[in-house]
Amino acid sequence: MKATGKIKQIIIYLLIAASAIMLIDKDAHADFTFGTPINLGPPVNTQDSDGSPHISPDGLCLFFSGDRPGGAGSADLWVSSKEIPGENWGMPVNLGSIVNSSADDWAPSISPNGLELFFTSKRSGGPGGFSDIWLTTRATLEDNWGEPEPLGPNINTSNFDGHPSISSDGLSCL
Repeated sequence: MKATGKIKQIIIYLLIAASAIMLIDKDAHADFTFGTPINLGPPVNTQDSDGSPHISPDGLCLFFSGDRPGGAGSADLWVSSKEIPGENWGMPVNLGSIVNSSADDWAPSISPNGLELFFTSKRSGGPGGFSDIWLTTRATLEDNWGEPEPLGPNINTSNFDGHPSISSDGLSCL
């Protein structure tokens, strides 16, 4: 009985210490500030619906979804590129009929090595319900994207699954 009382007392002291630490510095401090947002303008932004942007780790490719002429469905995946940082974005290129489907495909997230592209799709063939997270890959940065595959039932459920975000180490899909 005495040991149980001491354990409770230790737990109470630990909770008090943790609370005191949290109260000492409760404000978050950032080492940066964001600048004023700048509209990318044409050719990236159009009068059509464009969104869900994701920039490649090297900052030279902007992947996004858009409902614009030249696509396979109502929402397709596109990429706009530039040769060097600071340049304007180039004319967006549709990722093509291998990646895009006649269903909605949106919310791309490129892996750190640029060889995997995760995205949300309403296409059939996935294990989930309304939408699933899909993956297309390529062997090198110069290769075309391969046939997309759903991530499977461990990720895709009967609920809405979408808007993947890949961690900087490539090991987590958030």
